[in-house]
Order: sequence, then structure tokens, then C-alpha cells
Amino acid sequence: MASERIQVPHKAKNKFDLRGYLVSRRSYESIRLYYDMPLIEIRHDEPVVYENKILYDFLVLKRQLHLMYDSICNTELMEKTFPKRINYFLKKNIFSLRNLYDVYNGHETNQL
Repeated sequence: MASERIQVPHKAKNKFDLRGYLVSRRSYESIRLYYDMPLIEIRHDEPVVYENKILYDFLVLKRQLHLMYDSICNTELMEKTFPKRINYFLKKNIFSLRNLYDVYNGHETNQL
């Protein structure tokens, strides 16, 4: 029985659909357990990137952050400045469900 509303990982990754869906309590708890862990990889050549301007624009910004990170070469400074977003500086596009939700809602571009 569906009882809780939350974003569904496969919909986030494959369609950049970050609306809340009704899921069972057990599914909700499983998704919440990993909600803040960067486990979702979105490659730049996936169709979902080109179908969603928000995601595409964010990946361009993320690439610029990665280049800045390489230039600064001060891991401690970056971790202090962006403690919950250090995955944005990695070469691979790896996100948590929270990261994608924040990108979807425009919160991330305002914070960076």
C-alpha cells in the first residue's frame, strides 16, 4: 500500500523527473537511507541530459567547478567551502537524489 511521497531514483536518473511519487513505507525508508549519498551517475552523453535544459546547464556548471577544483588543488579548502557538494568537483557526474532534487528545483545554481 502506498503511503509516503518521495522522489524515485530511476525516474530521477532516466527522465530527470523529481516529482514525489507515492511509495510504500518500506520503499520510502530505503530511499531515505540513501537520499544524501551520491550514487546516481549521469553520463554527459545520455539522452536525459539533452532533453532537460536545467540538467544540461547544471552539468556545464559542474564541469566548470571541476576545472576550478583542478586549478586550486586545495582539497581541504573545497571541502570546507562546499561540505555537502564535494561530489560536484569530481570528473564523473555522480549525484545523490537530494542533489538532483535541488538541481531540479533551481536551488543548486543559486547556492554555487
